[in-house]
Amino acid sequence: MSILARIDRNTQFLILCLVLIGSSTLIASAIQNDFGAIDVDYIRIVDESGQAVTGKLYRPLTATEDTPAPAVLLLHGMNNDKDTEGPAALELARRGIVALAIDEISHGDSDRVVDILGYFTGTFDSTLGGNASYQWLKSLSFVDETRTGLVGHSMGAGTAAAIAATNPDHRAIVIQADGPYNLTTHSYMNNYLAVWSFYEELFTTQTRAEWLQDSLEMIAYNENLTSANDAKADFTYGSFGDGSAHRYAKCPCTHPGATWNSKGISETTAWMLQALMGISESEAITSSSAQTYMIREGATLFALIVLVISLIPLTSLLLEIPFFSMITRPIPQKAPIQGRSWWLFATINSIIGGITFLFLPMVGMMLGVFLGAYAPIFLLVTGNGLLLWFLVNALIACISYKLWFRKASIGVDGITHEDTGRIKTIRDPESREIITRTILLSIALFSYMYIVVGTSQQFLGIEFRYMWPVFKLFTTEKFGQFLINIIPVFPFFLINGGVFAYGMLKLPESSTPLKTQMIWWFKIVFAMESTLLVMILINYLPMFIFGTGPLLAMGLYGIFLMAYLPIFAGIFFIMTAFYIKTGRVYLGSIMGTLLVVWIMTAGMLI
Repeated sequence: MSILARIDRNTQFLILCLVLIGSSTLIASAIQNDFGAIDVDYIRIVDESGQAVTGKLYRPLTATEDTPAPAVLLLHGMNNDKDTEGPAALELARRGIVALAIDEISHGDSDRVVDILGYFTGTFDSTLGGNASYQWLKSLSFVDETRTGLVGHSMGAGTAAAIAATNPDHRAIVIQADGPYNLTTHSYMNNYLAVWSFYEELFTTQTRAEWLQDSLEMIAYNENLTSANDAKADFTYGSFGDGSAHRYAKCPCTHPGATWNSKGISETTAWMLQALMGISESEAITSSSAQTYMIREGATLFALIVLVISLIPLTSLLLEIPFFSMITRPIPQKAPIQGRSWWLFATINSIIGGITFLFLPMVGMMLGVFLGAYAPIFLLVTGNGLLLWFLVNALIACISYKLWFRKASIGVDGITHEDTGRIKTIRDPESREIITRTILLSIALFSYMYIVVGTSQQFLGIEFRYMWPVFKLFTTEKFGQFLINIIPVFPFFLINGGVFAYGMLKLPESSTPLKTQMIWWFKIVFAMESTLLVMILINYLPMFIFGTGPLLAMGLYGIFLMAYLPIFAGIFFIMTAFYIKTGRVYLGSIMGTLLVVWIMTAGMLI
């Protein structure tokens, strides 16, 4: 205790954060390795076209050359990576099945699709490196190539189907999300399980009653039943022996939830145990009910949150160094807009962001596909949709801010640039020095995060994520995209998340720094995200409560939005802390940009 007493509070806080990060990543690693019972390795293979495919191989130690085990290839959906299928891979490996979860081409750490138009028009390899991975998996000495299966979610479901069509030796296939397939059209699928997402929002806009009825009718058609009234969910038809076993597991989850829903994972695991290991249905279901994957998911989420929070004490310590201390100043005292006017401006800004999100991301993605085909600079595909949204909203906020500032700056007591957290000009040496040192501080903070993430990923095989990729190491090409995409993203965080949020909408300080932090953060999140949150609630709550379809039909980006909102809220928390510590918007704007672009380039489809 005497040693801790001599350490200042910020250092204590930072040490605590690092201990918590280390502990949670170690727990995640122990769960992933099943406390030493599973060997988990990163793998890299080259497909028929010469493109590298990366993945994570889960090998139970019981799988050896003398006692080869069955194996399953797992394929994720669009904008995901190998760890999205980590829950099923882990649970399969814990029960003696070798599991390979890959990064499909243009995802994760695999090479990207060069022919981007071919990717969308279907002239490119439809298995996205999956078939080469399947052949590689079967060739392993500790794998019994006569007992193999496939699991695919969303886009990966199409990939899995394409592999199954050309590999009749597969013993089982699991399709996650969507509803029951037409098994006349897909007659090549052996021992088919549908993890049927009852709250599916991507592939249908039907009411849940209509969705249920259509699904039951498809089951009746597949199983030659008299009517949909005779069809059953959660019931096994046919026989595993001749490949005719079919099951339709109705899971209470959304489209993205199919990869981590407890019932979906249990059904997937039990199905493979029956098809590949000959275990009875009752025994397989009982075995599959004991799951540990959510402990790993929770530990990686906790590590992610603490890593972001640890930026606060680290920044405080660095700002005490004379080189960086010059970038700080007292918080400007003026609160330009208060009362009802503040809520009006905040609400209008939020509504603009919500309305533009309904169409700009899809427009940006489509434009990005053609731009990437002929001018391969911005290669993020789905990320290009966000770039357009960022730029348009930055332009709208810039015009709004300039019109407001022109009026608010009139008179002796008018608002100045300094009152909005800005520097009036960077022409003088002192101002340039402040900006330069702010950039260097941002690089130091980003480097700290990257080192922590890299250490965890390289030595423990654990990424900082939850459900979807968040912070992970760059490939060389993705680092290039990271540098390029900083340019179009920065205006949003400088204007919307900078002079607008902490200048035009700056609030009075509260009685304590903590109270100031929390009130400002809550209100900034309201100004930036409240309409988007309402859109999510409108889209999903009636579906969950009243059985409607997804009311706004936001498609792919509506699904992405569920992940974006909490991430952006966390980033605004850090930006608020940085503004309070420096009295200027620049450190928060730069760090917000770096973090968002890191997430976009390291984890998204390229």
